[in-house]
Amino acid sequence: MKWQIYSGTGRVYGAELKEPAVVQTMHGAVGAEAGDFLVVDLDCERIRYYPARYFHRSYQVVERPLPLKAQADLSALVVQHVIESGEGSIGETCVRCGNRRTRMEFEGVPTCMDCELKLKAQREETMRCHHDGGEMRKEVIQNVIVDRCPECGGVWFDGGELDILGAAFRRAADFGMPAELASRLIHGLVDRESDKKSN
Repeated sequence: MKWQIYSGTGRVYGAELKEPAVVQTMHGAVGAEAGDFLVVDLDCERIRYYPARYFHRSYQVVERPLPLKAQADLSALVVQHVIESGEGSIGETCVRCGNRRTRMEFEGVPTCMDCELKLKAQREETMRCHHDGGEMRKEVIQNVIVDRCPECGGVWFDGGELDILGAAFRRAADFGMPAELASRLIHGLVDRESDKKSN
C-alpha cells in the first residue's frame, strides 16, 4: 500500500486498498472493497475506513514525503488490523440483489444488510399516522427501518432507532466528516428513499 499525507479536517495518513479486505477498524470489522481507503491518525494508533467517494470529498493529498518511522509504524499497524484480504474475504454474492458481497446470512442464504432490512420492512405491520391517520410507509435509513407519513411528513421511531441514527452522525464525525456534510448525507438518504417510494 502506498501511504500519503492528506489534509481535510486534520492531517492523516491515507492509503488506497488494492484488493478487497476485512479490516478491524476502531468501529469494528469492516468489509472494504478495492479502491476504498484506510485512514490512520498521525499517532499511528487507530485505523479508520472510508469508502472512496467519501474519502475524496473530505481529504486532499499533501505533497510531502512520509517520515521513515511513520512508514514502519503504518506497515505494522496494517498487518495487525487486516484480518483477511482478497476477493473471497468479503464473502459470497447476495442472492437477493446479486450485486453486493456479504459474509452474513438471512433465512439460510447469503443476504446483504440492505436486502435484509428491506425484507424486514416489507413484513412489518403498517402503521397509521398519529397526526392525520394516513397510512405510513416503511423506509430504510442508515440501517434503521422508520415509518413516515407521505401526507404530513411525520416520522415514527421505534425504541432505540433514534439513538442508532444519532450514532451514525457521531461515526461520520469520527471519520473526519464535517457535521454539515454528515447532515446533508443523512438528509440525502432520507430524501432519496422518499423519492423511490413516491415513484
